[in-house]
Amino acid sequence: MELGATVCIPKAPRCGDCPVQKYCVAYKLEKDKSNVIQYPKKAKKKTLPDEVYAVTVVSRPNDKSMEYLVMQRPKKGLLAGQWQFICTKMFSRTAKEVEESENSIRNSKTNSCKTKVTTKNSFDNGTHYSTRKEETDKYLRNAIGMCVDCIDSLKPRVDIGSFIHTFSHIRHHLYVESARVDKNSECSACEFSECTTWMTKKQLHDRGLTKSMSTCLEMDENLMNEHKRKGNARPKKKMKLQMKISQFT
Repeated sequence: MELGATVCIPKAPRCGDCPVQKYCVAYKLEKDKSNVIQYPKKAKKKTLPDEVYAVTVVSRPNDKSMEYLVMQRPKKGLLAGQWQFICTKMFSRTAKEVEESENSIRNSKTNSCKTKVTTKNSFDNGTHYSTRKEETDKYLRNAIGMCVDCIDSLKPRVDIGSFIHTFSHIRHHLYVESARVDKNSECSACEFSECTTWMTKKQLHDRGLTKSMSTCLEMDENLMNEHKRKGNARPKKKMKLQMKISQFT
């Protein structure tokens, strides 16, 4: 380790002082010894396919805590059997499509002419908040079993941001919104599927919440805390205006 820190320095290697010079492959390959800094050659970064999801954190008041509407993932596949918030898949892109899109964006930056680059499945087309809400409502109604009245009562609905979660073989883009249900009683018109239920924060953590869903929960809690701070803020006192001398006469 000291050899790499003091002699085989990445940008300025001291090959003449190296005690293992005769075993060095880079030193043997390069006639111009200043080129040894090209080794070891960095492997090309693997391009991962994309999947884009609209995540809706649906919550309702229950006694002293909040309950969250969650669904269980399929028993097979990625994160099998894990519980998550309402996740609506918007679209996906293959590794080839991602690479083509990134190359187009990279080329547009080097081009002196400022032209808008449009690609298939562009995020601009598929992740607009109104589009996500529309697709989420369909998913809540058709896959989750929430009735139309309950979907319409999800207020306020707030777009609270997005983030990327990367696995070894795929990359998830998660666009998160927060939604509230005012009532805590069960709706007889809703026909929730077997893999859908309400859980408290403690129950979620007891069951094991994935890292990405923990991030979504944290974003939702930050929003609630911000609203509480604004609600508890004391109103500013109105300053009394100083009377003018002319008012005394």
